[in-house]
Amino acid sequence: MLKYVLPVLFAALLSGCGASLARKVRIGEEVAVRQYGTVGLDLTFDVENASRRTLRLEEAELEFFTGAGSLGRAVLRGSVEVPGRSRGPVCSRWKFDFPDAAAGMVLRKRLEEGDYARLEVEVRMTLRAGAVRRRVSFERMPFSEFLNIFAEDRMRLG
Repeated sequence: MLKYVLPVLFAALLSGCGASLARKVRIGEEVAVRQYGTVGLDLTFDVENASRRTLRLEEAELEFFTGAGSLGRAVLRGSVEVPGRSRGPVCSRWKFDFPDAAAGMVLRKRLEEGDYARLEVEVRMTLRAGAVRRRVSFERMPFSEFLNIFAEDRMRLG
């Protein structure tokens, strides 16, 4: 489920750290996904960091909503580090927390089918770039709007 969202999340975070840094990081194709039932997954992407600074995603949390309330949230377990001037697979571990099994199924179905019209998201994250730490958050907004802001302009896939 998160494989549809993580590259956009990372792009949103980089946008808060300045244009020069955002231009030096590329998020490539998904390399591996290992799901742990409905409670979490390990997600690996190919990432290139052309900057000299090591990037560390220290905290990240996405909470998804529909008109009826929260569908659940995904929380980064541990941190994700991308060494400076490197390219290679970067693994992240995510834990899911759903109010009930039905909410998790609804969220997964909407993400997989691209049904973003009735989906909202709230995002909180912390990135460290060298010695600089930046906290970024996005209040509850339509998921389609979140994708429109960050997916096309900020992300270069492959």
